[in-house]
Amino acid sequence: MMRVLHGISMSLLSMSMMLKVLLGLLVHGLAIYIAWDLSGFLAAFLTLIFPVIGEVYWIYQLWSHTGHFWSILAIGCAAYIGVWVALSVFVGIAAATEPNRR
Repeated sequence: MMRVLHGISMSLLSMSMMLKVLLGLLVHGLAIYIAWDLSGFLAAFLTLIFPVIGEVYWIYQLWSHTGHFWSILAIGCAAYIGVWVALSVFVGIAAATEPNRR
């Protein structure tokens, strides 16, 4: 039973790692596009080199302009955080169910 659980968790772990990379690139690219569209080159460049701070700033700016918190950028960041949580859970399950090797 532990081998099956370990195999499943390893499969989910590899899928969530791929999803983490793809979703991270998509969210960061969207934040850079929003920065470029709203404020120009310098804002886009600063968002590029300061990823987490940039996403938080542009979520706040979109919230201030529209009055709605759940913009596409905020939803993308929430999904990205969800993937990180799932990745942490799958790593824990994989480590706990790893068969003993001798």
